[in-house]
Amino acid sequence: MKMKRKEKERQVLRWIGAMQDRDLTEPERSAMNAALSDDAEMRSIYLDLMHQESCLAASQGMAIPHNVVRARYRRTMPLLRLAACVAGALGIGYWVGNHPGAETPVATRSYVPPKEPLAVFLPSEDAQWTADMELTYGSSIGKETIELKAGRVRLDFFSGAVTEVEAPARFELCSDQHLHLYNGRAVSETRGTSASFKVTTAQSAFVDVGTMFAVNADNDQNTEMHVYEGEVIASALDEKQTTEREWSVTENQTLLIDRKSRQLKLKNDTGAVFAVLSQPELTPLPDIQEYAAAVKASRPDYYWTFENKDNGEWASEGALPLLLRNQGQKAEIRTQNGNTALYFPHRESFSALMADEDIFLDNDSAFTLELWVCPEKIHRSTVAGCYLLDSIRPGGGTDHLYLIETQAQAQARQHVAGAIRTLYRPLPSEFGGVNMFTETSYIPTRWMHMVYTRDAEQVCFYVNGVLEKKLPLVFGEELEPNQYRLAFCEMSSPENDSEDRRSKRPYVGMIDEIAFYSRVLSVDEVRSHYKTVASP
Repeated sequence: MKMKRKEKERQVLRWIGAMQDRDLTEPERSAMNAALSDDAEMRSIYLDLMHQESCLAASQGMAIPHNVVRARYRRTMPLLRLAACVAGALGIGYWVGNHPGAETPVATRSYVPPKEPLAVFLPSEDAQWTADMELTYGSSIGKETIELKAGRVRLDFFSGAVTEVEAPARFELCSDQHLHLYNGRAVSETRGTSASFKVTTAQSAFVDVGTMFAVNADNDQNTEMHVYEGEVIASALDEKQTTEREWSVTENQTLLIDRKSRQLKLKNDTGAVFAVLSQPELTPLPDIQEYAAAVKASRPDYYWTFENKDNGEWASEGALPLLLRNQGQKAEIRTQNGNTALYFPHRESFSALMADEDIFLDNDSAFTLELWVCPEKIHRSTVAGCYLLDSIRPGGGTDHLYLIETQAQAQARQHVAGAIRTLYRPLPSEFGGVNMFTETSYIPTRWMHMVYTRDAEQVCFYVNGVLEKKLPLVFGEELEPNQYRLAFCEMSSPENDSEDRRSKRPYVGMIDEIAFYSRVLSVDEVRSHYKTVASP
């Protein structure tokens, strides 16, 4: 049976979205090439959509990174190479805006943000180090060698790994997946990430397999390594950094490597003498009565403050009643300085906030989502989403109208690592849509005020009271009236908690003060709401 044009458009959008997200499998690529070769109408749709996306980006003067184009589409059929290049280089390279700088800590002396940042630098209060530049809390750091004289520094790598180094120590950032430890103590964690992480010393290398482990390297370059969780592949290296022998080290085991003999000795212990990853300090927002009054004055349809401390059900304080349910593994309630927020720790099972009723949206609907977010780490995670009703039923997919995500590694290396991503899909599906990425990285353990708006013409995204991005809705006329479900902190649902990585992306951190409006807040309203809260 022949496909209708609308079905063909949706199939082409799925292919384009999968190419943009680097999720297009070889069978899907073969099917796409065959369909575009045999079906003139589908080929025309493909080229039209490519042209529309490229015009969006080209209107902002984006350059084409030819090396990326060649790598991504080298196997695409010759007839489509030009269009695929435009989509790969321009379709996902959406334009950038100005990021709020007033609340972002900046260095005081000669610090210049690196061209290729590898991690975010989070020192303890008593940290002292020698370097050519002054680094402050939240500074991005590239390939640097740092000598730590006192205290601790935490490095949130854009691969998603977290490493904490304890003084006295000297270490070097080699990549976002590699730290070289000359001497000192370091502990690394990669839970919740898909990337591995490597720590090397003068005569050893340790590669984790989804784990937490610590390394001690003394000034004589003897090395000890302890595994707290998971597994680490350890190697003894010669003077040329060539592997001489290899060892698998598992949970609660310690490996000793002697510098002179390069002999490996394995023993079981508790790891009490090693550095332990400290818990980051996350505190709820300060007393925000003035902020709550400003939000209520703007008359949100739904407004959840989490002050009633209910055990899993949060009633809206807005104009309309709507319960937000704490589903799966429950979030923790944290109260301090007169304010309550919800905290989502790292977890293996499903945990989310989800509305218990649906909202109706169509092509003429305008809306605003406003909330405060405090991520615990650099992590690709879902902050908020608006899903089709069928997507949260057993057997459903992850079709969504919009999505807000914190990022880890730059998607397809076309965007800033650790950016915030927003995605609007006028045809709710798993692929395609209007992507917006912030130009600079978010700072773990710091609160952010996010506002996302949509009307019939454009979508806008604000961070800390400043307009980050806006894009026209070139496919806005395609939005079909439907019932949607608001959800936060998880992309999947209890019934659909599959192994598919696209269905995961759990949020790790705190969330507070969620408001939803059936209109678009003005720029002045967004700015005034944010300014009622002292910099947290």
